[in-house]
Amino acid sequence: MDFRFTEKDKEICLKIVRDTLGELLCSKTSEPLSLSENLEKELPCFVTLTTEDGRLRGCIGCLETLSPLHENLRYFAEKAALEDPRFSPVEPEELSALRIKVAVLGPIEPLDNVDSLELGKHGLCVSSGSRRGVLLASVAVEWGWNKKEFLDQTCEKAGLDPAGLSGYTLEYFEEISFEETSS
Repeated sequence: MDFRFTEKDKEICLKIVRDTLGELLCSKTSEPLSLSENLEKELPCFVTLTTEDGRLRGCIGCLETLSPLHENLRYFAEKAALEDPRFSPVEPEELSALRIKVAVLGPIEPLDNVDSLELGKHGLCVSSGSRRGVLLASVAVEWGWNKKEFLDQTCEKAGLDPAGLSGYTLEYFEEISFEETSS
């Protein structure tokens, strides 16, 4: 990717998500933040919410965007908390125990050779017709998958048979991921 995220950038991204959730769920008001150039760039992202014990509570994002990162963070914080179809909406009393993770994505590119996929650095998208599965780079690391397992799981998420791989569109993207640390 052609940009670097400073620790301050990461801190502000996480604060944007936390503030958005506080405003949304608890009617809290937030102070305006000073945004760096990176947060003004049109960058896609995913917002992931997990419980204290690491269970997924919501994860939504995009692979392409025309909106600045700071707007995408707010938008996907709300969507992850209230509209992830796999979960009931987050309740206000859950907010303090939620852990926030942000993944900022580079451009999506065709993947011509699975061997060039770098675990922990590249996210993966597999599609065929109207079916599409996306897994973030950090997911492969969290589950300890090798490249084949990562590819198979992305196919499974799309509802596609991994055996039909030659007929699918494979794409990858670089990812910078960071999360709140325990205080």
